[in-house]
Amino acid sequence: KKEEEGPVLLRPGPLSACIAYATMALFNALDMLTLTLFLQRPVESFGLGLPAADTGILFSAGSLFLMINNFVLPALTRRFNLWPTLRVGLILMALVTVLTPLIAKIGLLFGTKGLFASMWAVIGARQFLMAITYSLVIVFINNSADARELGKVNGFGQCIAAFTRALGPAAAGIIWAQTRQFGPISNALVFAIPTVMILALFGFSFVMPQSL
Repeated sequence: KKEEEGPVLLRPGPLSACIAYATMALFNALDMLTLTLFLQRPVESFGLGLPAADTGILFSAGSLFLMINNFVLPALTRRFNLWPTLRVGLILMALVTVLTPLIAKIGLLFGTKGLFASMWAVIGARQFLMAITYSLVIVFINNSADARELGKVNGFGQCIAAFTRALGPAAAGIIWAQTRQFGPISNALVFAIPTVMILALFGFSFVMPQSL
């Protein structure tokens, strides 16, 4: 049920939905740029040392998983409803993110093809889960206000998301540079930070109005 009193942008529903959207935008920018650095940086910097062309192929191929979302998400929400689907998606996203270095090491055991296959799966899973969680947060934004006030809410959400999205490149560079000093555990640390961010959003989902 939509709130009816007070400025629309200060109501719990619209405000919390916009915060969730901005957090997703920051996580996406930070995580994807960190993953790109991990794929491309030299092995001596604890990266995988892949050429830029190969990285581009991986991301392009991973985008194929986005199409699956169009068929899977409606079925998931009908079966499990919005909130459980979002929360499971966030937990799976956290697992995929924090396990990225381990998955890469397992892939390397099978040579170059194994590495490509493992990273394609990681990127595809990220794209798929990001599409699901993003879509659900957008649904919550649209459910948070009446049609006459929805423009304000969407505008506010896009503004703060643009701001957090702009922080992504700088944050990714700083995190990557500062974690290199920790040697073999550098990559575990660099992916732990976006993992904590997505887990914080998981916790925040229990604070958001459940009527969205």
